[in-house]
Amino acid sequence: ARVDSISLQGSSVHVTGNKFVRSLASVSGFGAVAFDDGNIVDWLRTGKVPTSISVTDRTGHASAAFAYQLELGPHATSSPIDLAVPLHGGDLNLAQLLSAAGSGYAAAPTQVVAAQPGATPEPSVASAPGITLLPGQGERAVSSQLEKTAAEWREKMGPVSITLP
Repeated sequence: ARVDSISLQGSSVHVTGNKFVRSLASVSGFGAVAFDDGNIVDWLRTGKVPTSISVTDRTGHASAAFAYQLELGPHATSSPIDLAVPLHGGDLNLAQLLSAAGSGYAAAPTQVVAAQPGATPEPSVASAPGITLLPGQGERAVSSQLEKTAAEWREKMGPVSITLP
């Protein structure tokens, strides 16, 4: 699919038209780049994100990345990062999702900011409204939404009966 534009809007990333992406893990940075301005992978290989938080790309190949500061325990090789990408279009109501999951979210003023040129992304707190997730909340919200979606599909598809002569 074409990606003509990407922009950070609060704690969501708006992607071409009516599509949004939201990280359910704490983000330490975000950056976007147009195709003609380079490859996002080259930025990530250096441990940095692009400095722009909004791009428009006439070729339809814009790209972006979230940055995460992860603390891995002894012998750990990975840490889960959950993303919400509503396929129906529109932004995700994160508070509603967390509330439905019974996760007891904590509201706090947070915002993702782009790294300074040449700098490694650092966690930041600003005065924009948002949600701060406590450890495990994103995973619980994703599990809850997965169960809800599976139940909706079971109901839509329902039991199938076949009547033979």
